[in-house]
Amino acid sequence: MTSIVMVPLDFSEKDGWGIAVAVAAARFDGSALHLVHAAAPPSERFVPPARARLAELAERLASATSCRVTWAVLEESPVARALVQHVGECGAHLTVMATRAAGAVERTLRGSVADQVLRESPQPVMLVPPHASYLAGGRLELVRMLIPLDGSALSTRALELVLSWRHRPALELALLEVVPPGADHTVADARLAVAAERARSAGVREADHSVVESDEPAAAITDAIREALADVIVMSTRGQGGLRRLALGSVAEQVVRRSEVPVLLLTPASLQGLDSGAGGGGEEA
Repeated sequence: MTSIVMVPLDFSEKDGWGIAVAVAAARFDGSALHLVHAAAPPSERFVPPARARLAELAERLASATSCRVTWAVLEESPVARALVQHVGECGAHLTVMATRAAGAVERTLRGSVADQVLRESPQPVMLVPPHASYLAGGRLELVRMLIPLDGSALSTRALELVLSWRHRPALELALLEVVPPGADHTVADARLAVAAERARSAGVREADHSVVESDEPAAAITDAIREALADVIVMSTRGQGGLRRLALGSVAEQVVRRSEVPVLLLTPASLQGLDSGAGGGGEEA
């Protein structure tokens, strides 16, 4: 069954970089694209134009890419809950969402639709931050992956996900662990060496690793993007406490805010849904 990449759109400028990344993700493993616009009721006067715009965009994308493209307009509120529910309805294995620039540092993703989707999504979510807006309109490849690890079982699940992909022979992995300044690197380096060897044994094209010292893990991770020539960051999140807490956790939230490349995030909810089946949905172009 064809896998599906879902792309929520709101017809703003950020749709451009979200679509570029979603197309790259779909091309990577031959997935279909599913475009979604959520319109909170009452929405009668907005739905027909939205349908027309999605149908036109789907036709253009299907013509310009090798992807099958479907679309849907959701008339439900709240928008985030409608999007999360639609993940299961359309059988998406990945949601790609472009995020807005924050009006202030303390706002970041807190309370945004993206934050709410991350809290509940049964599948991984790839966020495309404002600093990655240069990706709009380009033809991308998402093969060089930066994976931060810290020795925890949760962080290791990000690597496990990547190694489960059938197209992993095309991947190049850069494994990174951040330790406090002055810390002994021995344990972290040995741990990463084992993980890199496991990745190579699983068939990835390349897997290297490095340990860096910093008292600001998020900054160290995003600083490593250019050195690793990373196309995307893949990491687990630490959100806990249900819907009252931010899904990302402080390090992942800061990584998303600072990153110049997309960030593929595995929340606790998405970890439980990684092996769920995919179905079809929407209208094909």
